[in-house]
Amino acid sequence: MKELFALLLVLILITVCCAAPAEEAEQPVDPDLFFSDLAAAQKAYYQIEKDELAIDDELLATISKTWKETYLVPDYGILINGVDDPAVLEFSGKHAFVVLGFALADGEMTDELKARCEAAAAAAKAFPDSILVCSGGATGDNNPDGHTEAGLMKDYLTKQCGIAADRIFIDEQAMDTVGNALNSFEILKEQGIEEITLVTSDYHQRRANILYTALAEFIRETEGYSVVLTGNFSCEADAPWESDRDAQIAAMQLSQMVTYLRSGMREAREMVINYGAYGEEANERNAELFARMQGLNPENAAKWEQIMALWKEVSSGLPVNENVLPDGLPDTDELCIVALGFQLNPDGSMRDELIERLKVVLNSAEKYPNAKIICTGGGTAAENEEATEAGRMAEWLAENGIALDRIFVEDESKTTAQNAMFSLNILEENCPQVRQLAIVSSDYHIATGTLLFEAESILRAGDGQDRFRVVSNAAYKAPSGSLSVMFQAGALIELSGDEDLAYQIYYDTYDIHELPARK
Repeated sequence: MKELFALLLVLILITVCCAAPAEEAEQPVDPDLFFSDLAAAQKAYYQIEKDELAIDDELLATISKTWKETYLVPDYGILINGVDDPAVLEFSGKHAFVVLGFALADGEMTDELKARCEAAAAAAKAFPDSILVCSGGATGDNNPDGHTEAGLMKDYLTKQCGIAADRIFIDEQAMDTVGNALNSFEILKEQGIEEITLVTSDYHQRRANILYTALAEFIRETEGYSVVLTGNFSCEADAPWESDRDAQIAAMQLSQMVTYLRSGMREAREMVINYGAYGEEANERNAELFARMQGLNPENAAKWEQIMALWKEVSSGLPVNENVLPDGLPDTDELCIVALGFQLNPDGSMRDELIERLKVVLNSAEKYPNAKIICTGGGTAAENEEATEAGRMAEWLAENGIALDRIFVEDESKTTAQNAMFSLNILEENCPQVRQLAIVSSDYHIATGTLLFEAESILRAGDGQDRFRVVSNAAYKAPSGSLSVMFQAGALIELSGDEDLAYQIYYDTYDIHELPARK
């Protein structure tokens, strides 16, 4: 029977989509994801080679055991604030209450989130030596001030519930339960926590329990850091869906988390942050992370080894050509001149710096008349939604004699990372012969542009595939401007798919034109 339930989880992990929806915006789940016919699951078990599962036996056993204890036991015990005394909880090590957020409404706490905080406060008062870890990012459809669940939770706990601020640690990036688990574990490690109790709504405890238990087992295996879940404490709330659907969402999120952990991307992002913050001083720590990544996913490790080496190279000083591309580049349609945008004036007209960049593009396009050109940059005009950087750039180039059939327009991007992602999409679809790129921008922006276009090419290239390469550059020498290594770190993390962490790094580093409004 144990093997049967293990199989059920494995099949779900293999078949479901790895992209998990946000906590309060879950998308429809295929009801056929669960096997109603156990005989069919038994038959499928013998057709699967365990080596293909990317989940070792010990982690799989933990998932299976926890799944049975939560979703398959009708009397799974949940302690409710106001009904049960939190003092019945038992733990002996250094302990934390992990308080999970709930989607904000118009940037403010809902009654349910307040109830979770009140449950956490009751538990914290019963155990004054425990810390609290609040987790939740800037959620909700209408949140113009970027309020975060965790930030508001800390305010509520201190001002309304009387909990000392120095007992509360916050994660303001998580956007779903998977993010809650991944991010809060970083805080738990920093604080040397040995045992945790999850605090959330009653209907959410099962899903949170299995995700945190699976993550705890994975981290114990790979890093030697051990955390034990000791009970739970909840507020009572109306579940937004039936319990069987919650199990399906749990399976999807479990799949997402295990896939992410096995990809080595957690280690890659930590390497990026370390290097962005500490440069060469992070080498020893990053060597440990890279070794762990190699053990998890050698293919991704090889890609990030290239990216980190490239990053160090451009950080040490990349030669920049002024005003025009240098001699010796191929004058064929295998070369593409990449014109990077710059924020428009509020009325949609181009700023002087963008026009100066375009003069460099024009000089280079005239020097290499067979090269393709891609203009990249989206709508950044505060008072003109129709205007885009790329559109204005293409118009200017056409007015100055460049044939439109040479020009591609990428007008959706708002960051340099998106410039790279969206531009390469267009070139792959429309110009398969292009494999050499020449970056044109302001001088201070060339290193970042080169790094991101090369990194994106490395990340998307298949084994043995001929990837895009940045072979040269040309720049307008701007009177001012700079982009730090930490800004580049945020951009690399954006390429890896973690926009929320990327934006946090961006906003902590610069308030500059490239940053889109936080959605």
